[in-house]
Parts: sequence; C-alpha cells; structure tokens
Amino acid sequence: MNLSTRPFKFGEATGRALVRMSFAFSVATNSLVNLVSRSCIRIEGFSARPAVCSMNASVCFTTQRELGARCPCYSCAPGKVLVAFLPSDERDETVSRIEFKRFTATTITSKRQFRQELGEICERGFAVDRAEGLAGVHCVAAPIFDRHASPVAAITITGPSHRIPQEKFEAIGKIVRDGARLASEEFNRH
Repeated sequence: MNLSTRPFKFGEATGRALVRMSFAFSVATNSLVNLVSRSCIRIEGFSARPAVCSMNASVCFTTQRELGARCPCYSCAPGKVLVAFLPSDERDETVSRIEFKRFTATTITSKRQFRQELGEICERGFAVDRAEGLAGVHCVAAPIFDRHASPVAAITITGPSHRIPQEKFEAIGKIVRDGARLASEEFNRH
C-alpha cells in the first residue's frame, strides 16, 4: 500500500482523534477483546471480532486483532463504521485526507461516494463491506462507544460472500448492532 508522503498537519480535531485512538488501542488489547469474546456473537458459524482504528499521516486504518489485518477505512465495514460516528469535524478531516485506491470492482473510489455511505451508516447503525477490500469477502460491523459517545472500536463479522450474502446484511446488521450496544454498556461500566 502506498501512503502519501505529504507532511502531516496536526490540527485540533486530529489531536482529539489521536488521543481517542491511542486510548482505544491500549484498552482494546485487553478489555474489548475479552468483552467481545464474552459477548460471543455467533451467526451461522461466524464469531464476532473486535476491530480498532488507527490514524497515520494519510488515512485511517482498521486493525483486526486476530488476523493483524490492516485495511483503509473506506474499504472495510469496521473502518467505515468508526469514521461514520466520529464528530463531524474529525470525520470531515479524515475523509479529506483519504487518497482512494480501487481494490475490487466494488471499492468506494471517491470522497462523495464515501460521504454518502457514511450518512447511510449513521442512519442504520451499522456498516457493510460489499467485497470492497477483498473480492468475495463481505463484512458487517457496528461501533462500540465510550462514555463520551465516541467510537473506540467495532464488532465485526466477516466471511465469504456466499455465506454472508447481501440479502442477510440487514438481519446480521441488527444482531451486530445490538451486540455492540451491549458491549458499549459493559465497556462503560468500568
């Protein structure tokens, strides 16, 4: 993956995002992974996995702990859902820095498309990946919020498109969204 080499501008919104994301990483390693494991959302043989978001100079990446996978936020459900629920100034700053790259025929490739998708995600409470990062792989994710209503992680279910077809996105999304709500409540008890 080729990242931009332009200088990184550290604005106020970016500062808040970095503080939140560094907190998310320190907490996610233990609490959120254990929390998702305890919640144990299972749909047709799939287990929910936690994902956290990290910022670098040009794009927000999501990291799924079990796989160590990294992908740009615009091409995966956990990345989309975490960006969608950022405060508007941070969301706008994040989107403005993205340099879109096509990975599959369904990858989002423009800021306009991505902003439209983020609006839809906020309305339904979960994000979907229609084989946008990897051909033949679908994903559904919902955000876990901290006590300030900021997204700190996501619960995601990923699988082959023949096992998670688009017709099941709504049903899986509701289950993942409910699981993420419960995980948020549990996370914020501490």
